[in-house]
Amino acid sequence: MGVEKSAYRQPVTPQGLKAIEKGTLTWLDDDMYNNLNTGVLEQYLEEKNLEESFEVSHWNTSKVLYGIAIGAVFSGVTAYIGLKLGLAISAAWYIAYLLGMALKWSPSEVNIATSATTGATHASTGFIFTFPAIFLLASDARYELASGPLISNADTFNLAFVGIVASMFAGFLGIMYFIIFRRVWLVEDPLPLPGFEATLKMLDIASDVNTGAVEHARESLKTIGVWTSLTMFGLFLVEYPLIWANDRKLALLDYLAETLAIGDYGLASFYSSGKIHQPSGIDSEGVSLGYTQWSADTAWNPFAYTYVGIALTPSMFAIGWFM
Repeated sequence: MGVEKSAYRQPVTPQGLKAIEKGTLTWLDDDMYNNLNTGVLEQYLEEKNLEESFEVSHWNTSKVLYGIAIGAVFSGVTAYIGLKLGLAISAAWYIAYLLGMALKWSPSEVNIATSATTGATHASTGFIFTFPAIFLLASDARYELASGPLISNADTFNLAFVGIVASMFAGFLGIMYFIIFRRVWLVEDPLPLPGFEATLKMLDIASDVNTGAVEHARESLKTIGVWTSLTMFGLFLVEYPLIWANDRKLALLDYLAETLAIGDYGLASFYSSGKIHQPSGIDSEGVSLGYTQWSADTAWNPFAYTYVGIALTPSMFAIGWFM
């Protein structure tokens, strides 16, 4: 029987093989990085974990609570980004990593805290994908039956309770499935995910608790705090309905754009609903038409056949930077 081959499988290095035979290879050293995705390293670390897990406990309840607290805050952020952009991604684990580095936690404690943070952050993922479906089934005429909407006169509290309980069971089910496939994905055929190696590098940096590294982490936390505050303030101006006028709820920037209009020309022709877009025109009240209207007189206008715009949402820039 031939040896199983994989496009991602790497050959083990002589130094790594020697360290494995002597039992000196350990986590976060050079031989570990040089032998990722070899299969031999994953099998060795699996056996090492099984032997040492009954002797050394790295569990720390306080670090788990720190991770859950950070994840709970970013759970709402993840829900907002998911509903706004369609991407359920969060950098909460990066905050937990920086916090652990600043407080001189060990790599094991950082790993525990970031795992708890990731789990708490994505607790809202189910809501992101089910709430739009519930909304459409309850209010969109395209999904109505002969007797009316599929969802009508729903009890919000009962729906919330069912959703919470379902999320808990789904979480346990996901953990059980991961237990089943853990050896396949981590040992027998390890997944070559770049994010996994990046996390290892971050844990490696966390293990170096010299003064320079700690100061760098603290400066990074300050930078993240400042830019997060600026981002929240910017989103507040762009999206929060501060002004109610003519039975309409307007964000401050939308109100200013509609106010700055003279005749058929106004700022709202180029800006509306948090987007800088192609000239769309405005109505008699200065409200943007949203897109370039087509007519026989404007058939020559290429904007009448397409839409070009840039959304002013810092989330997109943050996701691009994080990715």
